[in-house]
Amino acid sequence: MEDEAVIIRVEDKKYIERWISVDDGREYRFGSIIILALYSDYKKAELDYKKKQSEQKKERGFTAKFTLADIKGSSYNMKLARDEAELFAQSEASVLIYGETGVGKELFAQSIHNASMRRDGPFVALNCAALPETLLESELFGYDEGAFTGGRKGGQKGAV
Repeated sequence: MEDEAVIIRVEDKKYIERWISVDDGREYRFGSIIILALYSDYKKAELDYKKKQSEQKKERGFTAKFTLADIKGSSYNMKLARDEAELFAQSEASVLIYGETGVGKELFAQSIHNASMRRDGPFVALNCAALPETLLESELFGYDEGAFTGGRKGGQKGAV
């Protein structure tokens, strides 16, 4: 079996049996580790883990609080901006929002995220104005190890 989990019954109890292959990181497989746990304990641990992950995301600010309904204003331009934000939310594309300080870029970014299919995933806002132009590309798209002096060993995954 290859990294597989199955539910089994032994008498009146349900267990989860999980097989994890052990290999050398290339092609050679040494064998398998078998984990057997009460299904109820496994589900409780899984729920606890997901709850902890969710709390950590909130602590790090990876959640979007605002929705399109939170964007106030009745002018034609504000209604147009809200309608466009709703359209952008239906796309899988990344969105770049720019404008002067104080116009509500963060509010629109969170609103678009919460209206999108990705609403249950982490929200990552990146203030491009705070980054030197020379680092912007590597922060957005990541880089490979050795791409430039001072880069992290192993490279870095980008924000988008």
